[in-house]
Amino acid sequence: MKTRTHAITLNGRLTFELVDNFGPMLDVLHRGLGLLDGVQNYAYMLWRIPPGVDFVDVDRSRYPEEYLQCAGSASRLTVEVRRATVTGYEHLVIGKRDESSLAASTERVPWDHYEVEVRGNEVFSASEAFEVFRRYLEGASIDEAYTLRPLVRSSASTEAASSE
Repeated sequence: MKTRTHAITLNGRLTFELVDNFGPMLDVLHRGLGLLDGVQNYAYMLWRIPPGVDFVDVDRSRYPEEYLQCAGSASRLTVEVRRATVTGYEHLVIGKRDESSLAASTERVPWDHYEVEVRGNEVFSASEAFEVFRRYLEGASIDEAYTLRPLVRSSASTEAASSE
């Protein structure tokens, strides 16, 4: 039996193991990102299953602690990573280095009933986001290939999220 190392959470509600039952795992990942429509399918999270723990035994009130996620539609996604630091966790927005000229502009990415404002180089297509997810799944560093900016929640976003 293969060791299953990662799980996917859709829309913050449906969680399952990333397995190769429906094709190679990278194909499953690519297909899942391509199905995001910003309305019914709007959020995709990839996270590591704790070592030595079977997926069905994962304490979902504690995990995931670290993850890579995106929100939006296949044509316009924002991608974020949450990772451990010495003092706790940091939540970062990921951007494309090769488009740093867009870093000064801002754009909106709609998802579900929300909208998030990001920099121009932080808007990804599903294919571009797949490359970030592939690196994360394979354990490669995101830092070297992308820009990382601390996530700052606006009061409007916080109010919208807390009113639900």
